Order: sequence, then structure tokens, then C-alpha cells
Amino acid sequence: MMRFLLLCLVMVPGPALARLEQGQWTFTSTTTSTALKSPQTTMYEQCIRAAEAANPRAWMGQRNATGCQFVGMKSTQETYAWEITCPKAGWKGSGSATVSAKGRAMQAQTRVSGTRFEMSTKVTGKRTGGCR
Repeated sequence: MMRFLLLCLVMVPGPALARLEQGQWTFTSTTTSTALKSPQTTMYEQCIRAAEAANPRAWMGQRNATGCQFVGMKSTQETYAWEITCPKAGWKGSGSATVSAKGRAMQAQTRVSGTRFEMSTKVTGKRTGGCR
């Protein structure tokens, strides 16, 4: 009987983790920093594939180019939270993302700081259709 109960517990699905719906996304990123005269806003499009949908590392920009790494990634049904380290630049920080509208919208914020430097990036994204 105990084995049966244990098997039942293992087979019951847990809560789904936050994930973007796969497809074409438009992201708007606004960065403010003590090193910038004014906020910098960029807009970009990205095709989010099924394998990337539950991986903020894939849709939060190309941080590998700057030597940054996400560490301590945690997720729930609607949110992600992470620490970010950029050893080459001497930066450390944290961030979070909230996925809403059944995976069709997201908002994220990352803050990093280093020697005499602080930066905050806010990203919003919306699914705009199928991948092109």
C-alpha cells in the first residue's frame, strides 16, 4: 500500500513553471545607468522556440557576449528570479521576470552594480504571432 501511495505522488504533476508561449516576440528594453546621460531604449524581435520558452537565459538577451552568467535561477508558476554575475566587468546583481496572459506577455527587471557603477534594465515583451 505504501508503494502504491508513493507511486501516486510521483505521478501527480506538479505546478507548471512560468514559460513564454512559443512564437515571435517583440521586446522593449530600457536601461538606466549612472554611466549614461539618459535612459537607453531598444526594441528587438526574437523567435522563441519551444525549447527556449521556459528558459529566461534564452530570452533575456545575449549576456554571454559580456561574460555574464545567470546563477541561482528559481521559478514558480508565474515568475523567475535570478542572480547575475559578470566577472569580466566586475558586476553583480539580481533580476526577476513575471510571465502573464497565459504566456503571451512578460515583464522583467535586472539590476547590476560594480565599482562606481549601477545599472537597471527593464524589459517588456509581447508575443506577436508565429515565428518568421
